[in-house]
Amino acid sequence: MNITLNVRDLMQIRVHAVPPDMPLLDLEQEFIDKRVSGFPVVDADQLVGVVSRSDIVRQLEVERQLAENTSDFYWD
Repeated sequence: MNITLNVRDLMQIRVHAVPPDMPLLDLEQEFIDKRVSGFPVVDADQLVGVVSRSDIVRQLEVERQLAENTSDFYWD
């Protein structure tokens, strides 16, 4: 028995979108409330991008490394 899944078999029809100016704290709450890991980003009914939880984690890691490299705070 060979079962082939397609995107349409997994996609959600009712998609929740977020605006590009949504604060990250609010975005994190949306991830929790909607139980998803990503959203389309829509501005004036135009898709302008996609944001995921992993995007946030990656950016926080970049900022942490920048702070470590530019501040003596972490070394004291």
